[in-house]
Amino acid sequence: MIETLNSPETYSQTFEGDISLEADILSAGKLMAEGRAIAVDNSSVWAIWGDANDSNFIYEAQAAKQRDPNKTFGLTLSSAHFIEMIDKESLSPAVQELISDPNYFAELIGGFAFVRAPANILKLAEYSIPHSVVSIDFSNYDVKIQNFDPVFSPNMRQLIEVASQEKRTAGKPAFIPAVTSLNPSGTQELVCKEDASAFAIANGLPILNNANASRLSIGSFPILEIGTDVVLKRRGNIADNLLEDMLYELPYRVDPDVIKRSECAVPYELPDYLLDRATPLRGIDLSRAIREDLEHYKFVPQQRA
Repeated sequence: MIETLNSPETYSQTFEGDISLEADILSAGKLMAEGRAIAVDNSSVWAIWGDANDSNFIYEAQAAKQRDPNKTFGLTLSSAHFIEMIDKESLSPAVQELISDPNYFAELIGGFAFVRAPANILKLAEYSIPHSVVSIDFSNYDVKIQNFDPVFSPNMRQLIEVASQEKRTAGKPAFIPAVTSLNPSGTQELVCKEDASAFAIANGLPILNNANASRLSIGSFPILEIGTDVVLKRRGNIADNLLEDMLYELPYRVDPDVIKRSECAVPYELPDYLLDRATPLRGIDLSRAIREDLEHYKFVPQQRA
């Protein structure tokens, strides 16, 4: 039987809420469980979130962005779940050590960047991970997945859990949280609420604002690829010098094909959630370092016990 997909014209944008309000999280989570693509403000950049296991979400997101249907989505799983699906034998000993503790991994890179990793295809089958979040290079049989852990975004974690519970209750296949930027394919990411709302409304997408976003940092998250080392594949909302400080313990390098980002207005940029968690944990007043334009400080990751 051929499955009928809803087109954007089938939907009307009937919901606008705020991710800081529990009632709105419940409403948006139910819509995601029904296969809707939701426009969400994650404080750094606007994104489209939904269920990779639902073909309606895939169609709606791709139609809104007008993007290549073969282009994959990123996952937003816990680091523990993500690490389960990594082909660990293909990693260097140093990178294997990095992922040996999911909490440390999330603390160090998994909670502030998209991490791209070689996939264990048997685990992908075990967890029924759909093709829409799996990148395959058939020229060398290279299979990768990419994940951002919302461990430091409690409202996003709650949104995902609501959608997951809705699907479990209905006896439907597991909710696989997937994300892509909210913007026409190949254009600059949307960070302004007015622009993002206009785009979402034009494409019939429900909207989840973020009233608590302070907009200290603007833009998408970095992409780090792990394998024999840790490679920056896309610059994002963390300045290069700060990123180097944060990853100084790792075999880190920048891909030569990465486009150099424009200079920052301040010497160090940091997403709000990283700023909030870093300051009390490490005794470093990062907000003062940023706002007073200090010449240098050392960001020291929390050590494992």
